[in-house]
Parts: sequence; structure tokens; C-alpha cells
Amino acid sequence: MFLSALWALTLVLGNAVAQTMPPARTTPEWLHDGVIYEIFPRDFSAQGNLKGVTEHLDELKNLGVNILWLMPIHPIGEKFRKGTYGSPYAVKDYYAVNPDYGTKAD
Repeated sequence: MFLSALWALTLVLGNAVAQTMPPARTTPEWLHDGVIYEIFPRDFSAQGNLKGVTEHLDELKNLGVNILWLMPIHPIGEKFRKGTYGSPYAVKDYYAVNPDYGTKAD
């Protein structure tokens, strides 16, 4: 009984909060039919860098890809690193490009 009452209260409060919140942003139209392709530059091409990615853009476009999702391309932190490369999610500098991948111009 207590759990039923708690569940009902949760639903009522949830609806009240939902009614007072502003509406979510609308999604851009291009995203509705978008084809997303995630790229990890180190593994995507033989070069393992951004130039290797750009060399294959026409192929991706021909596959219907119109949205690229780049995995982190920032320098990788070294503190508590496991292995040689470390995790691309252990970002050292969010404003720089990992030199293994090239430069900002690439």
C-alpha cells in the first residue's frame, strides 16, 4: 500500500514539474534524417590522423553519412595512464589537438 501511494505521489509531482518546465528545444530538421558516423582517428585510417580522415570524406558521403562524430581528438592525459596510449576520454587540454592526429589546421 505504501509503495502504491508513493508511486502515485511520484507521478503527480512528476506531472506538476513537467507542466512548469519550459518546453525542450526543438531538434533541427537536418538531424531527423541524419546519418551519424563515429570516427576514432587513430583506428579509422592507416595514417591514424585527421588527414587520414579527410581523405575518406567522399566515401562517407557516398554511404549517406552527413554527420561526423569525432571521438576525443585532444591530447591525452598522462596521470594514472594505463598502457601506452591511455584513454582518449582522459583529456589533458580541451583546446588543443593531440599531436598524433595533426594540428588544428588539419
